[in-house]
Amino acid sequence: MQAQSEIEGLRQAIQSKDEEIERLRMVATGAQAQVGGAPQVPQMPSPLREFFWDDLYKPLRDALWPVDGGQEVELADEPAALLDYVKTLTPDDGWLIPSSEKSDPDDMDVEDEDEGKGEDPNADDDVNDHDGEGADSNDGEDVDDGPATIRYIDLDANKTLALLGLKRELTRRSPTATFILRHEYTLFMRYAMCMASKPNYQARFFVTGQPGIGKSFGCYYFLFRLLALGQSVFFLNSPTNVYFFCSDGVQKTQKIPEEWPEITQAIEESWVLIDVDDQGEWSCPEIFNDARCVIWTSSPREPRKRHFLKTFAAEPWYMKVWSSKEIAALTERYAIDHSKILEKLDMSGPVPRWLFGLGFAPTPATLEQSIREALLDNLFAFTPIDASAHRVFLLQPLVVIDKRGQACFQRSDYSAEFLSPYIAQKTIDLVQDQLERVQGQLAAALNVSVTRSVAGKVVDGLMHRALTRSIRRT
Repeated sequence: MQAQSEIEGLRQAIQSKDEEIERLRMVATGAQAQVGGAPQVPQMPSPLREFFWDDLYKPLRDALWPVDGGQEVELADEPAALLDYVKTLTPDDGWLIPSSEKSDPDDMDVEDEDEGKGEDPNADDDVNDHDGEGADSNDGEDVDDGPATIRYIDLDANKTLALLGLKRELTRRSPTATFILRHEYTLFMRYAMCMASKPNYQARFFVTGQPGIGKSFGCYYFLFRLLALGQSVFFLNSPTNVYFFCSDGVQKTQKIPEEWPEITQAIEESWVLIDVDDQGEWSCPEIFNDARCVIWTSSPREPRKRHFLKTFAAEPWYMKVWSSKEIAALTERYAIDHSKILEKLDMSGPVPRWLFGLGFAPTPATLEQSIREALLDNLFAFTPIDASAHRVFLLQPLVVIDKRGQACFQRSDYSAEFLSPYIAQKTIDLVQDQLERVQGQLAAALNVSVTRSVAGKVVDGLMHRALTRSIRRT
């Protein structure tokens, strides 16, 4: 009896040892095991060299990454994982029309045209042509104000998606914090995906435009869309912050990656998104030139743009400013009095940073100072990022006439317009006082595509005043 008891004790001890060995084996292989009723968390693979696993944006990645793995990027529609968060709004922008009718309607077009009404925001554009026809940004894109229906993400209901600038928007505007998914974002992303799918083509883009129109938010949308497609992405939001979103999670490093074989391979299989707009001379590291596609959203700083275009053989892409539908949609979401927006439109034009942001919008006094500063040198020989210039002018993609005789955008270049009719009239007032000195500048500006429109408006305004005075004298 004693021998049987000893045998049973040995058997239980052996069983216990076997169970312990099995538990250790399952932990070592990352399997789920039940030990004492608690599930074991699978071990994470090792991150890239000099990277570490980051928990801050892992919930965002997990919310968008498809459970069935990556999808083909080529000409892909907006993925379902992203569409689940998208809402729509059809705003009434009729109240914005009086602002554009305070002077000649040609001075400033912030109205929507009928072409966009009823348009499906997910419908294919010319940039989706499978043969590539119409996909070249230099081929032109019909001039319209996009769809009448505005798409957006409710940030208060989807706090996981509120990263960086979106988080600040959530803090300021809760419970109505809104991320407007501009038609500009989807239009560019379709074009970028089309070009990235072409064999032997290096897709590199410098996405720029008027300061304050939401280029950084556009970069967030690009990230969301790529994650929802299961595409790995290197995301840089500062010279010292590099995130790597991949199938295993989110990694981070605080230095530019070095050319280790594993990092080079990861870059070759990934997209690179850069939203660095510091005041220094930072440039995109050349290690990223091996990526599937590189997109840099930035203000139009000429030295930076020239260096990136030369080093990466990149294409410039100029975004349009906000349409009246987009302005009306955000005004409705934030329940802002229409008169306040109309007043700000006169002072700052259709720039959401000044219409809806926390920054101080220009006043008549500060606006006049900006115009006088621009006049001290040459009003029309401005650089797009010049502080005085972007308070007077707005940048739009260059409008050209295509072979069909229709006006269209050439995204690789830009032209300048006055920010508002009020600013145009104020500029003409001040030019009138310095006409003799400005005449040569006007003549030169009329011969340059970038400044031809604004120079023409100044000339028209001066002629109108001269004729009016002449008529009054007679």
